[in-house]
Amino acid sequence: MKPMIRSPYSAHTLGVQQVETILGSGNVLGMATVTFQLRPAITVPATHTEIVGNWVLSGGQSSTTMIERCEFRASFFKAAQIALIQKGLLCQLIIAPGMAPMNMQLWDGGLLAGGQIFRFMLVDASYNV
Repeated sequence: MKPMIRSPYSAHTLGVQQVETILGSGNVLGMATVTFQLRPAITVPATHTEIVGNWVLSGGQSSTTMIERCEFRASFFKAAQIALIQKGLLCQLIIAPGMAPMNMQLWDGGLLAGGQIFRFMLVDASYNV
């Protein structure tokens, strides 16, 4: 029996859950993951767009690495942790199991409408926000 979708936000979240299962071959941690430097640290499955290197802003600032969009579900976090997921939070992105972690930080973004999915731009951890 198919789950009843109550809103467009629920449909998006269901789609993200399905992608996590497909990419992880049934194990959601088999796909890209983001580990947040919270206490305790928390690792969540994530989806992301291409990884862009050596980009330059109009003001002349640059970062070694940038990812335009990284999405992960809010349900992986406790209520008290949700407020800590904001611009400048350090994290490590592992784009596939066995690959070296990329030290990043959250940049522009936040909770999408409906409060079920986070979407942030990621920049190199050394970039000065």
